[in-house]
Amino acid sequence: MQQTIPYIFIANHIEIENCITQLNQGLTNIVLKENLSSLNHKVEKNLKESYVFNNNVVVKQSTDKNSCEIKSSKNEATLQAIFDNSMEAILLANKEGFVISANPAASNMLQMTLLELCKKHWSDLIDLTDPKLKGFIKEQQEKGRCKEELRLVQKDGTKLPAIVSSVNYTDVYEQQRILVTINDLSTCKEGKKKLPKTTIKPQEALDELKKLMDSSLDILCTIDEESRFVQVSASCKSTWGYSPHELIGKNYLSLIASENQDATINIDNEIKKSQPERTFEKRMTHKNGTTVYVVWTTKWDKDEKLFYCTAKDITGEKKLEKAYEIGRQRFLDFYNHSPSCMGILKGPTHIYEMANPLCLKLIGKTNIIGKTVMEVLPELKDQGIIELLDGVYNTGVPFIANERRFNFDLQGNGNLEDKYLNILYQAHRNLDGIIDGILFFAIDATEQVKSRIKIEESEKMYRQLIRELPVAAYSCDAAGKIKIFNKAAATLWGVKPKIGKDLFCGFSKLIDNAGHLIPAHLSPMAVALKEGRTVSGWEGTVERPNGERRNVIPHVVPYIDSSGKVTGAVNVLTDITESKAAQKVLELRNKELADYKYALDESNIVGITDANGIIIYANTNFCKISKYSFEELIGQDFKIINSGYHSKEYISNLWQTITQGKIWKGELRNKAKDGSYYWVDTTIISFLNEQGNPYQFVTTKFDITERKNAELNLEIQNIKLLKTNKELDRFVYSVSHDLRSPLTSVQGLASIIEDETKEPETMEHVQMIKYNINRLDDFIRNILSYSQNNRTGLEVETIPVKETITDITLALKNITNAQGIHFDIDVEEHSTFYSDRLRFKTIIENLISNAIKYHKSSSTERFIKVKAIANDKMLQLKVSDNGIGIPLEYQEKIFDMFFRISSKSQGSGIGLYIVKDTIEKLEGSINVSSQIKSGTTFEIKLKNFKIC
Repeated sequence: MQQTIPYIFIANHIEIENCITQLNQGLTNIVLKENLSSLNHKVEKNLKESYVFNNNVVVKQSTDKNSCEIKSSKNEATLQAIFDNSMEAILLANKEGFVISANPAASNMLQMTLLELCKKHWSDLIDLTDPKLKGFIKEQQEKGRCKEELRLVQKDGTKLPAIVSSVNYTDVYEQQRILVTINDLSTCKEGKKKLPKTTIKPQEALDELKKLMDSSLDILCTIDEESRFVQVSASCKSTWGYSPHELIGKNYLSLIASENQDATINIDNEIKKSQPERTFEKRMTHKNGTTVYVVWTTKWDKDEKLFYCTAKDITGEKKLEKAYEIGRQRFLDFYNHSPSCMGILKGPTHIYEMANPLCLKLIGKTNIIGKTVMEVLPELKDQGIIELLDGVYNTGVPFIANERRFNFDLQGNGNLEDKYLNILYQAHRNLDGIIDGILFFAIDATEQVKSRIKIEESEKMYRQLIRELPVAAYSCDAAGKIKIFNKAAATLWGVKPKIGKDLFCGFSKLIDNAGHLIPAHLSPMAVALKEGRTVSGWEGTVERPNGERRNVIPHVVPYIDSSGKVTGAVNVLTDITESKAAQKVLELRNKELADYKYALDESNIVGITDANGIIIYANTNFCKISKYSFEELIGQDFKIINSGYHSKEYISNLWQTITQGKIWKGELRNKAKDGSYYWVDTTIISFLNEQGNPYQFVTTKFDITERKNAELNLEIQNIKLLKTNKELDRFVYSVSHDLRSPLTSVQGLASIIEDETKEPETMEHVQMIKYNINRLDDFIRNILSYSQNNRTGLEVETIPVKETITDITLALKNITNAQGIHFDIDVEEHSTFYSDRLRFKTIIENLISNAIKYHKSSSTERFIKVKAIANDKMLQLKVSDNGIGIPLEYQEKIFDMFFRISSKSQGSGIGLYIVKDTIEKLEGSINVSSQIKSGTTFEIKLKNFKIC
């Protein structure tokens, strides 16, 4: 262990905080300058104590605890000496703030004894009205130390100014303590008041100098040999962000940018050696981290060992320089890489002074500077360009044009190529404002124009395509307004919208499959316009203004430009109304087919064979009728049930038909397993593969064994019926000849009697005879017509409708009842009418004769109208009268055989029956409408059996 050397500190005065710090560093004693006479005594005393201490340490160095006690005792003694001899008032308080000790200086300053001081809280010694007290206490509580100028209150109430410092610390016994030191300022303040004016004036000069330094926009400072700030003006705050007191004592190199520090040190060294003054630029770092550029002027004073420096902030100028350089570079970049051609033409002859690379590329030329436009581009002479340039040069009025066509000889071979340019010619003026040239700007819009032409052509084709589409299609802009629609769309909507005005949702309703009205903003078109995506696979219903609904499937595709913005959309609406109806029908058909299959499988005989006739399926009925089991039939040739009844030609025709993919229908007699025979009505259907070749045959059969037996019996009955018909023909012939001949004779005799007799009674009897003869003759004639209608086929021939009706009418006009009836015949023959002449005449004769028979007898305006219209499909015939009419309840019965309204009615009741039966033979129809006392109308439609 080295010998301990006494360490004595000499000072004018020392604050308690510094005293504690010095003690920790080995301070032995303190001597104030005013007590310098005690220095020798304290040196001797401390040397003696040091000698004893060192001896004690050697003796007791083995015991660490005793060593610590000796050191602690020594420090406590020293601290007590400082405490007792300090000119500052010192108060020691516990952690609650109550005074537990005070030095003599404190008692003298506050005019209180130690006992009196120990009864008070240290803050009670301060004037409670001092405005700084509250902040002082708060800072002491938050930071544990504070210092402030406060007013103290002495025992007699006198107030004195003082600097009060407070420090929280922990003593050797781990107790929290508060150390308060007080410096009396009353003497200092009174001294300042008593200073003579000669003392104040130098201070004022210094203050003025400081104001002058602080008013400078440039930084003025002094720096010592260690590169530390000694003085610095206030402008350092605005330039570097630091206040002067923050910089004083700070190494100024810490403000220099790291990459410039070595160079700065070298310059400082050079200035010290040989260059007394120097100006240069520095990059310094602002407090906020940004870079500050300064012009630094420094001068070395070798006597004072100080650098006198000025620092001018040129950050703004630097930024301007950089901005100018950036701007210049941007201009050059813009000029060289501009998407437009630009340059300057000088003088009235338009000489190229500048032209950027894009301009040279546009005209396909190089080395044009110093040449006139006419020299470089002679092809512009007849295009009016030189006149335009002259106009701008002479008038100063700019010329602007978009997509102006220029013809350039780009290859130099005389072949001119079209270029479309957006151009600006603007006068260039010198500093005196006189026009000395032309600035020109041009953008090559050739591709744009050509693209627009293509787009216009494409749009035209697109519009044409939409208009010609067989399905509904329309397009909208981004706002949903209709731009174009086709005929199919208008048909689907049931209305034609107004282009550019109507919204897609403004003229029809859109309904979902649940029957709910879809809001406009949720419709497929709105979704596509809003979200910019294709909307497809949705199904709904469009309701027309008239309420009619159509099922549709929309497919909406948005238009999206290069920036990703939706500019519109096209919607193709597929009308599936018919297909949905067809689908429902198909579903119904499928169900019906399934039902049919089930019914067919349950009620009919079904068998399936492959292309070679091998059985691959047989239903239960097949097994039942053939009396083979399912297992016995599967894998067998269909010949297993061949009865051998049919000829080889018959079977060969069957196979030839089905192998050609056709359907064969016919009757087959098959043989069962037990040898019995059965008849089946058979249909064989060929199932074809993709090549059109049969791969299997489906056979459906109906058991017609009983029918075949019945047909055999029917054939026997037909033979008997034919015999009966022949006998009936002979009877009809006999009636037509044997009965009508006597009737004719009787009618002749009645006519003779009528001519010869004049007796009223006889005449009445003759009329009765003739009337009954006519009735009987009509009846026989109707019977013959009915028999002929049923037994003979149609004999189709050309019928002149008007001529035939006219002839029949003329013949019936002579009937007694026809007297006074007006006949109106109106026939339009637009096409030749083909039918059976005899049957046609039967129909006309019966209808007109009936109209005559049942006409009114007393009316003076009786009529019968016959109207006919013939076309290539039918004859429409209408027979009307204003006769007695037919009661409504009998109108459905008049076509029944032998029906008469009453026993007094004329006729046999068979005429209208024959008319209807004949019309049906001619594939026509008849309807009647009648009112009592107003008349009757028969409407007939007859097929035109046109001969092709």
